[in-house]
Amino acid sequence: MKLKSCFLITLMACAFFSCSDNDDQVNPMITPVVPDATLSLAVQTDNRVKTKGGFIDDDHDGATPAWDFEVKTLTAVVFNNGAYNDNNIAVGTIAALFTQNYENPTDTTVIEGEVMSGKVNLLLIANLDAGVLSKLTASVNSPVSNNRLKVGDVLKLATPLSSETKENGLTMSSEVLSVELVAGTNFVGFGKKGPITVDGYGAGTEIYGENPVELTRTVAAIKLKGVLLPETPDAAKPEYKNVSFTLDSVFVANVKNTAGIGTYSADNVTTIEQSPLTAEGTLNPEYYVAPIKYASREGTYKTGRAKGDDSMLRVLSTVQIITVKSGTDASTIGLDWTNTSVPPCYVYPNQNGETGVDGKHNYTLLVLRGTYTYKIGDNEVTEGNRYYTVIVNDDSQGGTISGDAGKKNVHIQRNTKYDVTVQILGSGSDDPFTPAAFAHVAAHVKVADWNVIEINEDVD
Repeated sequence: MKLKSCFLITLMACAFFSCSDNDDQVNPMITPVVPDATLSLAVQTDNRVKTKGGFIDDDHDGATPAWDFEVKTLTAVVFNNGAYNDNNIAVGTIAALFTQNYENPTDTTVIEGEVMSGKVNLLLIANLDAGVLSKLTASVNSPVSNNRLKVGDVLKLATPLSSETKENGLTMSSEVLSVELVAGTNFVGFGKKGPITVDGYGAGTEIYGENPVELTRTVAAIKLKGVLLPETPDAAKPEYKNVSFTLDSVFVANVKNTAGIGTYSADNVTTIEQSPLTAEGTLNPEYYVAPIKYASREGTYKTGRAKGDDSMLRVLSTVQIITVKSGTDASTIGLDWTNTSVPPCYVYPNQNGETGVDGKHNYTLLVLRGTYTYKIGDNEVTEGNRYYTVIVNDDSQGGTISGDAGKKNVHIQRNTKYDVTVQILGSGSDDPFTPAAFAHVAAHVKVADWNVIEINEDVD
C-alpha cells in the first residue's frame, strides 16, 4: 500500500516596520514588505523513497522502516537574492522563515501565506533541532539587515547528535535552491516547470521543475550485522580449538557530536562535517563522544579525552553465546550469529578523524566486548573483558568492503549505512583502543546509500 505524506507549505512574509536612516549605511534598517506572491511546497514520502531494507531498531527482519524517513517538522528558510533588495534586506541573508509541526507525519496539511516575488535562495530542513530553530528565529526577527545570518552562517549552525532520535526524527536538508518567484501563486515540486493547475489549489506557476527536491539525512547508521567465529582461525595456532564467544555489549566511539544543518550542493560535505577549534586554535578532542566508561581512555585508535555519552553504548539485556560451527575456518562466509536484537547507532560524518596530532586519527569505531573461550588440549581457557575493534569503512585491518564504490575507504559519510560483520580470529585485546599484538579481528563491511526523501507531488 502506498504510504504518502504530502505537506503543502507556504512561506510567510516577514514584515518589519522600522525607520530608515540615510546616515547609517552600515546597518540599514529593514523597511516594510509588501507581499505580491505565494509560495507552496509539496513534500512527499511514499514509495518513491526507495527503501533497500530495514536498518532501524524496530526493523530486524526486513519489515518496512517505520520512522527513519518521517518528516515531523519542516522548516523553510528564504534568503534574499534580489527579491527583498528594496526592503534593505542584504543579499544572502535571511528574508523569511517558516516552520510547521506535524503531529502525524502521514497527514496532509495545507498552509498558505505570502512572500515577495523575485530571486531568492531556499533551504528546507526536516526535524530541525529546537535550539538551532531558535537561532534562526532570532535572526529573521532582527530589524537590522546586517544582523541577520547569511547563507553560509546558517549552513554551519551546529545541530547536536542528541537530537537524532526516533522521537525527534532524523535531521534532513535540501541543497540551497536558487529560484525566481513570480507575482501570484508559485509551486515547488508539483510538476513540470511553467504554468500549472493543481486540483484544490488553482492555477499558478511551477518555478522549480519536475525533478523532485531531495532531503538528505545528516546522519549515517552503523549496525552490527553479525559475527563469524572460525573453528580454526589460524592453522599456525592449533591451540585455538572449540572456541566460543559471549557477546555482552556493543558500542561506537570517536563519533563527532555536532554537524552543520545543510550544504550548498549534494556532494558538498564541508558545511556538514564540523571540527571545532579551541581558543588556541587547536582541535578539541572532546568534540568526539564515546561511552562514559571509555571517554578518558586513549590508545592507537583514540587520541584525547572524549565527551561521555552512553547513547553510543548498547548493553545486551541477554548476552549472546556464539559457538563455532564444525568445519569452519577463516575463509568461511556463513554467519555463526546474526544480529536481531542490537539496534544501530546513528552518527555524524567523520571522514578524516582530525586530532591535531600528526599520524593520529580518531576514525569512528565499532567495538564488541565479551568473553572468549577456547581449549588447549583438554584444558579450557576463558578470557573475559576482551575487545574487538573495527575502524568502520577501513580495510587496513583486513576484511572486505562492498557496496558503493565511491564510499569505500572514505570513512563515515552522511546518509550512508554501514552494515558490519565482525570475524573474530583470536582472544582480542584488553583495551578497546589498542589492538592486540596479533590481528584478532577482521571486518566485512557492506556500504549502501540510504534513500533520500523526495519533495514532489503528483498532479492529476
